[in-house]
Amino acid sequence: MVSGCGQTELAQQPLNHPDEGTAGSSTQTQDILYENSEVGIKVYQLPGWEVGKEGEADTFNVTFHRDNLKAIITLVSSDLSLEEIKQTLVTGAGPVEILEETDTYLALQSKRKEPVRTDIYIEQQEEQTVIYTFMTPAEAYAENQPYMESFKQNVAVN
Repeated sequence: MVSGCGQTELAQQPLNHPDEGTAGSSTQTQDILYENSEVGIKVYQLPGWEVGKEGEADTFNVTFHRDNLKAIITLVSSDLSLEEIKQTLVTGAGPVEILEETDTYLALQSKRKEPVRTDIYIEQQEEQTVIYTFMTPAEAYAENQPYMESFKQNVAVN
């Protein structure tokens, strides 16, 4: 059981960006939007994003939203294979069309009157697998895609 559910901490934390190519040690300080130290996850503050709900199931998940874009971070045991995870996600999504699939990425679109585009990124770590799920109306996908990328880059999972 996870205690402290839904608590958001706003604190100053150093954030290193080694791929920026600056000389010397460049560290900037960034606010934390969400942190759960029991599962080892931090999400750094991004403009427009808000914390939604933290799941109460056996599998840890927490939701975030920004306008018409929803993000879900799920942590599952690394005992499950990537194929098992993807199959479970597709089955749970209902009637969908698979738009693209790689080993660690899955793009789905619902077969509804107003279709929803779902992008799923899977990162397998030693002891757990991190699943990033982004959902947006299909017509807003292009405008929301950069927000998905920046969100993923601002998540730290230990």
